[in-house]
Amino acid sequence: MLTSLKFKAGRMARQAALSFVALIALLVGAGFLTVAAWLFLQVHYAPQGAALIIALVYFGLAAVLFAIAASKPERISTPAAPPRAEAPKQGSNLAQAFAFGLEAGSAMQRARR
Repeated sequence: MLTSLKFKAGRMARQAALSFVALIALLVGAGFLTVAAWLFLQVHYAPQGAALIIALVYFGLAAVLFAIAASKPERISTPAAPPRAEAPKQGSNLAQAFAFGLEAGSAMQRARR
């Protein structure tokens, strides 16, 4: 049990470290993308227009992300369990036991769909 706990802790630490490095890379990429957008927009618009366009893109992205974060998840209803077949009584013949197994198998197949 202790070995399993150590393994899980190590895996979580590795996942957290990789996620942190990915976040840093994402922020650096977003910075370079912003500078590239600024240089492109500055050629076609005045610096005020370029700044306005970039700011609107960031505010729009933030609004969409806030809306997603505020949404409530849908409630997923689970289907009702199929009725269970009656087990054959003690002393029943082989044909009844076979029919019971066949019915139980088909009920499980229907439940998977």
